[in-house]
Amino acid sequence: MDFQYLKYELRDGIAWVTIDRPEQRNALNRATLLELIDAFKRVDADEDVRVAILTGAGKVFVGGADLNELSVMSALDYLDYGNLYNVLNRLIREGGKPVIGAVNGHALGGGNVMILSCDIIVASERAKFAVPEINLGIFGGASVLPRLVGRYQAAEMVLLGEAYTAQKAYELGLVNRVVPPEEVVSTAQSIAEGIRAKSPLAVRMAKRALILGNQYEPGAASEMQLPIMSLLYSGHDQKEGMRAFFEKRAPEYTGR
Repeated sequence: MDFQYLKYELRDGIAWVTIDRPEQRNALNRATLLELIDAFKRVDADEDVRVAILTGAGKVFVGGADLNELSVMSALDYLDYGNLYNVLNRLIREGGKPVIGAVNGHALGGGNVMILSCDIIVASERAKFAVPEINLGIFGGASVLPRLVGRYQAAEMVLLGEAYTAQKAYELGLVNRVVPPEEVVSTAQSIAEGIRAKSPLAVRMAKRALILGNQYEPGAASEMQLPIMSLLYSGHDQKEGMRAFFEKRAPEYTGR
């Protein structure tokens, strides 16, 4: 399908999903959320996609929700709109393909929460992060941030709504790398290429195990991880990977 507010490209096994509303600071209206949901369903279903990169057009990643739309919503309207965020974030977080967030500029409000659903995050050193909704008589980030940064840091972020730098995000463990603006895309691509070279089956299983590790205490997560890992020993890629190691050559993975 064609997208109105996104650019979707598949190049060499990497799906590039670019939010493309730069004149509105890539604000997330309902239509954009629906398109993002469709895009990440495509990422998960397409066997040619090994990894995805999510970024924004122009100088901003996502400036937040579209306030022109948000300001006139009823409670029921917002319930429907907010559920689209939940569906999208779950697709990114729990889909079978790794998603790399390339934060080319400010990631605010819903854009901040959305990027935190990614598996790996590269941020421009000029980027700012915030959940500023408290300044509008609502709130954001409370369901995500406590698990990521702890109760007290999360309370400060949610209740004050102040922006923090990419370096601060890195220190809090919210992003993997902070790079100059001109290196955000190339760094994300380099990471994606590294993942693309691995066994697609092992990557999918590893992402599932990482989700379990985040949801359950270590003992339970380890018990659930064991059968997932064991399945890899019945396929081609595990045998090929180990054979290639002993033969000192690059493995040729098939995803089986």
